Amino acid sequence: MVFRRSQGMAKFRKQQGGMSMARALQESIPVVAQIVGRVSPEVIIFAGHDALAMFHKTFGTAPLGPSLVAPVTTPNGRYSALVYAVKEIQCSILPRPVLACALAHPSKYARRAEFLTAEQDMKVRLSHIGARLIEMGPPIVR
Repeated sequence: MVFRRSQGMAKFRKQQGGMSMARALQESIPVVAQIVGRVSPEVIIFAGHDALAMFHKTFGTAPLGPSLVAPVTTPNGRYSALVYAVKEIQCSILPRPVLACALAHPSKYARRAEFLTAEQDMKVRLSHIGARLIEMGPPIVR
C-alpha cells in the first residue's frame, strides 16, 4: 500500500525523515486506486496482514469477515503469528468483491513450514487464473 521502504512499521518514521505511515498512505492512494481500478483483479495478494488492513481501511466498503480458509499460524514468542488468511473484500474501487490473500511477509517467515503450507494453498487457489492465461496464449504484438 505504501511505496516507501523501511525495515518495519516501528522504524518507518525514522527511516523516512519523519514522515508518518498515515501520510505515506495518503501519498500512495491515487496510484493504488488507479492500478487496481485498471487491472480489476479477481484476487489481490497482500505481503503481510498490515497491508490488507491498510487497503481495507482506505477502500473497504463492508466489514471484513473471518478467513475463508483455516488461518495458518506459527509460533512467534508468547503469541502465535498469523501467517495466512483469505478474506473476501468489498471496496470502493472495484465493482465486485475480490479475494484478498494475506500472506505474512516472507522476510520473516519464508523458511517456516507454515509459510510453505500457506504458499501452496495460495498457488492452488490461484491456479484457475493461471490456466486461463495459458489458454489465452501469447500476447498479440502489433
